[in-house]
Amino acid sequence: MVDIDDLCELLTIKYKIDFLITDNRYEIVALSKGVNRLFDDISIGDNLYDRIYELVGYESDFEDIKSGIRSDFDIKSIYKNGYYIDINIREFKKKENFVIFIDDVTQSIEKNQTILQDRNSNELLLRELSYKNKLLDRYKEASKRSIPSMHLDKHFTIQDINTNFLNLLDCTLDDLIGVGFDTIVYHDSTLDRDHVLSYMYDKSIYNTTIQLEKVCGNTIFVNGTFVPICDDRHNLSEIVLFAHDITTQKQCSLYFEDKAVTDALTNLLNRFGFEQKIDRLLEGSDKFALLFMDLNLFKSVNDTYGHYFGDCLLSEVGSRLESIFDDDTVVARYGGDEFVILTKRCSKEEVEDISKAITESINREYVIDGKILQIGVSIGISHYPEDATTRDLLLQKADEAMYRAKRVKRGKANV
Repeated sequence: MVDIDDLCELLTIKYKIDFLITDNRYEIVALSKGVNRLFDDISIGDNLYDRIYELVGYESDFEDIKSGIRSDFDIKSIYKNGYYIDINIREFKKKENFVIFIDDVTQSIEKNQTILQDRNSNELLLRELSYKNKLLDRYKEASKRSIPSMHLDKHFTIQDINTNFLNLLDCTLDDLIGVGFDTIVYHDSTLDRDHVLSYMYDKSIYNTTIQLEKVCGNTIFVNGTFVPICDDRHNLSEIVLFAHDITTQKQCSLYFEDKAVTDALTNLLNRFGFEQKIDRLLEGSDKFALLFMDLNLFKSVNDTYGHYFGDCLLSEVGSRLESIFDDDTVVARYGGDEFVILTKRCSKEEVEDISKAITESINREYVIDGKILQIGVSIGISHYPEDATTRDLLLQKADEAMYRAKRVKRGKANV
């Protein structure tokens, strides 16, 4: 669980990002000073739904964020003190809180005004962009400024790139001229080039977040704006990419996303992270097994030696479980002294082997501060889709099987 005060301090001091945090009822529990500069009369205790249009947009957009369909919103403008302020809004959802990152990119957008003269009228903008020479002149002008920009042909081959973009990637002009744009896109990036091209063939500007790979192997995140250049017949001939570096903001978001699904004591997934994993598995058609584990005699360790020894024991159990499995197996601390495992190695023989490996590992003695401790484990197993087809029923079946194992004989696995 992320402490609100620690979260505020990290966002304010380390990442220098304006933010707004709500509780699980969407009432504001913390906000940075910069939020008041951007939005009037907003304060702790306000409900996010009362300010939904001003902060996020339409309520349907917010519902998309809550359900996981979307994770961010494109640049939006708000009218403040007689002029427009452009902001990037990125939402981050965790189990206990909802965090909105707010990044004022007004200055960056203003530098783009020579290229994108009328942000409020897409029709006027596209009419200007249909004249290739005019746009290329403006691209050259942007290259003299501090806007990272790149010139591509319609096949996504790099034709030109300005110094500011080269500095972002820590490379030289000779490294990139004539190579495909895909070569600098990180292999795990979600950028779909065909989708971008089909969008721009309709003469539309395309905005997206891109993860790019530097020569040294490190990656950066940019908010990329792909602008189509049309020939005299209004067909797509070339593309200009403008980039806004959002690496710090993205790293901050990823850090807290990881914290939200990680158990602080064992570094395994927590219950929330486990629920996300099993829900993804249930969306597919692959069979899998769920193993529900409960430690035997753990309570007596806590009662006899105190919570420090109990915490050390749980941490060691987590390490032992993690060492048994590969990356394809999900291992999580469900709560207290209960652990869960999801595996696609789900035949009867495979599950028996897994249960045996777990039992042998957990049953080995533990040495903590010179004291030798001994515990055991009871395991209940359910199978998808044979036993159940929903998360709750699979957990219930495995939990019931675990208690049957505990009643019959401690340290036994039961299906």
